[in-house]
Amino acid sequence: MIIAVLGIIDVIAGIVLSVGGFGIFQFNPLVMIFAVIMIVKGAWSIIHNMATAGSKGTKFDFMGIFDFTVGLLLLSFALASIGLLCSALATNQLVAALSAYAVSMAILDFSWMMEFTGDTTDRVLQYLSLMTHMGNFPRGVISLADIVYFAGLGLGGFLLARVSLALERIN
Repeated sequence: MIIAVLGIIDVIAGIVLSVGGFGIFQFNPLVMIFAVIMIVKGAWSIIHNMATAGSKGTKFDFMGIFDFTVGLLLLSFALASIGLLCSALATNQLVAALSAYAVSMAILDFSWMMEFTGDTTDRVLQYLSLMTHMGNFPRGVISLADIVYFAGLGLGGFLLARVSLALERIN
């Protein structure tokens, strides 16, 4: 199933590169070749996964792939906003990259911290963990709480980055 999800992401990225390549890259042939390769590779992954699922006597789960893809897109949106916020707050690129990595890894899973906290704090840390909210998507469960969590984290990071850049511009 993960191969099919990666195939769908390859097809989407290839289409974005091929459509966006005209304006951004002034029709760079290398970008177009890369986009075509991504589309063909993605289509092959999807077709191959569908064929092997049928030979194993199982059904190909389109909605499971859709749910997992939505989860990956929401996770990437949240992590990109964390990276943008760290980049807006830091003056050095290396510091921004390391702080974005450290913050992302810290909120990925708070289970390492639960040994030192009480029951109430454990529940709060469990709710704030990225893995808690991401764990439902591979099972085919799209919860409104998970969508609100990722959207809030992403929009909050983008909003704080915008405020930080606006305050820097005023000064």
